[in-house]
Order: sequence, then structure tokens, then C-alpha cells
Amino acid sequence: QRIIKSLFEDYINNYKLLPLEIRAEIDKNTSSDEDEENNKPIKARVIASYISTMSDTYAESIYRNLNASKDNYEL
Repeated sequence: QRIIKSLFEDYINNYKLLPLEIRAEIDKNTSSDEDEENNKPIKARVIASYISTMSDTYAESIYRNLNASKDNYEL
């Protein structure tokens, strides 16, 4: 559960970490004219959908890659 929450927060804070096709889906469904608050629910839905397709092993691998530089690494 901690891994899923961390991945979600990392992706929400910087969606450029996502694969290109997921970023393209977010870009397609959001408008640069709208403010960030209006785009947040759309980004959250796409990111949650992407994370839900991950296997446990893949999610753990991505989590490790994104958090490798943190001093207090724990699973």
C-alpha cells in the first residue's frame, strides 16, 4: 500500500515520470488553458488507472527506481 501511495504521489507531482503513452493520454484529456486544479482529477484518474495495471513486481521495481536516492529506503 505504501508503494502504491508513493507512486501515485510521485506521478501526480511530476507526471513527466510516466511513460509517453500515459503522458499523451493526460495531455489529450487536459487543456493547457485550464488551471491546474481543473486538470488534477483527470490526471489522478489516468494515473490511478495506470498504477492499477501494474503487477506487484513491476510497481516495486518502479518504486525502487524513483526512490533510489532517498536515504531512508524501506519496503
